[in-house]
Amino acid sequence: MAAAAGALALNASTQTVLWSETYTDRFAHRIDATPSGIFAVLTSVTANYLAYSLSSTTGHLYAADFSHIANMAGARQYTMDLAVDEVTETVIFVGYKNLIMNDGFNIMQPVDIPSVVGRSFAGVEKYSGYDWKGIEAGTEWLNYYTSNMADTRAKRAVMGPDGKVYITIEFDGGNTPLRWSPFDLSVPANVIGGTSPNHLMANVTTVPKVFVGRYLPDSGELEVGQWITPRNPGNNDNTMQTQQGNVAIDAAGRIHVVGSSASGLPMTHNPMAGLYSGGAFHLVYSADFTEVEFLTRFSLGSGNDLHLRGNMNAVAISPNGLVALAGRAERTAFVTNEWQADLYQANAFDGYLAVGDLSRYFKFQNGVHPRLFFTADDLPELRERIQREPFASMFAELLAQRDNGDFYRPTNPDHAGSLAMRAAASAMLYALTGDEDYAADARADWEDAFAIIGSNWASSSLFGLTAYDYATKLAIAMTCVRLPLLGMLV
Repeated sequence: MAAAAGALALNASTQTVLWSETYTDRFAHRIDATPSGIFAVLTSVTANYLAYSLSSTTGHLYAADFSHIANMAGARQYTMDLAVDEVTETVIFVGYKNLIMNDGFNIMQPVDIPSVVGRSFAGVEKYSGYDWKGIEAGTEWLNYYTSNMADTRAKRAVMGPDGKVYITIEFDGGNTPLRWSPFDLSVPANVIGGTSPNHLMANVTTVPKVFVGRYLPDSGELEVGQWITPRNPGNNDNTMQTQQGNVAIDAAGRIHVVGSSASGLPMTHNPMAGLYSGGAFHLVYSADFTEVEFLTRFSLGSGNDLHLRGNMNAVAISPNGLVALAGRAERTAFVTNEWQADLYQANAFDGYLAVGDLSRYFKFQNGVHPRLFFTADDLPELRERIQREPFASMFAELLAQRDNGDFYRPTNPDHAGSLAMRAAASAMLYALTGDEDYAADARADWEDAFAIIGSNWASSSLFGLTAYDYATKLAIAMTCVRLPLLGMLV
């Protein structure tokens, strides 16, 4: 972990300090570690961890045995974060630089330009993305093809389980260089966008917005990205930042972004409905960036200083999918309830921590089969249960009902709903026993059921598969048995 006084490593139980380091006249701001234990610390002469920019930064790289490997420069001018990729042996630094240049209309203006720099473990620069120049000399000039004068600053970086590096970048207008490749201002970037006003960068002003991109760690090339802005009822864009936030990637590839926002968050879940619609946010994108799986906020947030009013500072995800979120808020912006008291103190701040399994809220689900009522990991326990009471008697009754064809009425081979009921029972028995005969019976019954239903499965008068609970029984069967049903449905 990194803190103002330096950095340290703890054992898994956090009871023992394995390593520590302080840095003379410097402050540790960020740290990242690889699965094998290689890690890097980002230090700066800037003391304030809430600072808008970090000056005179250095990356300190260490081996898994805590031996020092190298010190190296960071991004251009201001470095805000780093990530370490042990596969390509690259340290990725993100930040920005500020230049004064011709804005394309012969007016000299200051502008923030993002910086994504990859360095070898020896500190040698491999690439420098978005490294556009202020001089009017050829295609490296920021405004050579068109104006790209929207202030744009890279803020956070993390390695994903897919071996790609994910970077959050703030930008203050529609004419951002994020529209283009990090290395060629004539090549459009692969930004998903969309039809939602929150993902369209038309009708926008100079308030900060958030971009998240997936990059190749060894080259800095952008694979895909997405941008988002809050919008008020009048469709005006509003501030959204990851200045003091973070980003993490779960095992399914979802992108979790946390930070602070002004009003107008397009929330999927709002625990404080009717109140100011900004605050410390938690945003989850699907792995392909096409959907907002989840977006909520943990404090109200208001006023101009969003970092102090309400901010989500950290997000981490365990291998089993638990999500941990941490942040802080002013007392006036913090939610209180029966288990979360109002700890009043003048000018006080409350820290908060939330840990939980949020998967039930996500639109996208892992491609795990079966998964409707249980997963494959649950099968050994379920199969053990049917060997003892009271589950053995329940299993015997299900078996008898299926074999006798008598659930709430005898099975009718000419009735689709009746066949669907028996198919669901056969599929469940297959899951509980592993007997392939039950799987074959489930398939056969559903083939016969679909033959009876015919084109009526999509009939407006029968309401499709919902007729006679077809959909429920089909879902049970498909949970337990991989039914080849696609050809039946088209």
